[in-house]
Amino acid sequence: MGRKPTQPEKALTRKQISRREREQRLRSRLILGASAVLVLVVAILGWGLYDQYVLQPRRPVATVHGEAIPLAEYQRLVRYRRWDYRSYLEQLQAQRAQLAAAEEDQAFLLQYIDQQVQQLQNQLMNLPISVLDEMIDDRLIRQESARRGITVTADEVQQLLEEQFGY
Repeated sequence: MGRKPTQPEKALTRKQISRREREQRLRSRLILGASAVLVLVVAILGWGLYDQYVLQPRRPVATVHGEAIPLAEYQRLVRYRRWDYRSYLEQLQAQRAQLAAAEEDQAFLLQYIDQQVQQLQNQLMNLPISVLDEMIDDRLIRQESARRGITVTADEVQQLLEEQFGY
């Protein structure tokens, strides 16, 4: 039926009070320690992310007369060139497949495409080094042209493009 009324709690003894205080201190130390560990883990993860996404991309791959080539710029160009070479390789392989299905008189073209594929695969293997060399050469050319006062306007670039593409 109903709940029995409880007897009034007895007054706590000194031993019980002391034990309760000790348990509270231990509990607070445990919470403080767990919080410190959590803060430390978050700080380490934060530093790792900061290093990965902010510091490393800014680190120079090479320095050309005091001008740094950042890792992010280098990686971006390597990724682009790798994509470009692979798409060209796919085109060559598709052309080869079409020629192989055709008549036998295409042997010379098949051999030529095979050579192109082999060269492209070699270039893909050496791509990181060639891209770095290209970026260093580009910086050297820009620095020397700035030293000599050589400038190219946007109109000159447009005119050269139009001449090359036969507009």
